[in-house]
Amino acid sequence: MEETLRILSAAKRRSGSHWLIMRLMAEHGFKIGEIVSSPTGLPGIKIKDLVRDEIIVRRAKQDQPSRVPISSQLMRKLREHAGSRPFGELLFRDVRSVKKLSPYGLDPRGTILKRLKSYAEEAGIPRESMSFESLRNTLMPNQIGLVEFDGDIAGEAIIMADFYALNYCLERSIRKLIRETLEKYGTNWWEGMDPQTNIPIIPQTVKDYYLETKQREQESDFLITRPGPQLEYTTFGQLKEIIQQNSKDFEAKFLHGKAKPVFDALVTLNQLRNLIAHSYAFTDLERDKFRTAMNEWLSRLVAT
Repeated sequence: MEETLRILSAAKRRSGSHWLIMRLMAEHGFKIGEIVSSPTGLPGIKIKDLVRDEIIVRRAKQDQPSRVPISSQLMRKLREHAGSRPFGELLFRDVRSVKKLSPYGLDPRGTILKRLKSYAEEAGIPRESMSFESLRNTLMPNQIGLVEFDGDIAGEAIIMADFYALNYCLERSIRKLIRETLEKYGTNWWEGMDPQTNIPIIPQTVKDYYLETKQREQESDFLITRPGPQLEYTTFGQLKEIIQQNSKDFEAKFLHGKAKPVFDALVTLNQLRNLIAHSYAFTDLERDKFRTAMNEWLSRLVAT
């Protein structure tokens, strides 16, 4: 997936038509013979085959053409490439001038394969590892938009997406743990007091953070006020404070009742969360730190 994005980035810099051919393969699983024609193969994609948001495709061993839905962004690029031409082949004209010939004439398949390998080499990928099959269906629908960006940046995004998902699950699961633990103090536990110690359940610093964040949202020109409860505004730093303030309620939640390793993990996660939130690409050390802190948290939870 990351390699595909780097190859597409190299192709885009060199040839718009090669970029489109390789996108059809990576995003929608087209075979090269279905895209560009050859004297002994299928007729390839014609301009007239672009119908609304679909491409009419002729495939081997199929009597009738198929209709393949195409992402709107890619379809727009294909139509731009066709320009004002009313008919003819969509992409074949861009590769047919290459001198390499098969015994039957022009060899677009061989031409594109040669270009694919050169783009792979430019992207730092071994030429011998690249083939048409290794490119097909390598991008998921939610990754298609990444092809418009620099391959290195898009590759970083793919890696960081995993850490965003883990961060999301960790933060929300910790909020859930806190909510379920503190609900014994009643539905208004956020504003409540511990009846035994007469200490507020939620530290004032956490309440202040919530109020400041809520106010910034309300004053924003772009209204993004979160509809959820106060706990939805907290991050690892505030979650740690809440657990510390109510340590006796959480003793049974952690292995051997020891909370210090949990707090250390939350401190690390809070530091790394800021990097994720500001679109920073982790170093190897930071990736290791995140996984270590996550595993520390998970390993200390008592199964319920």
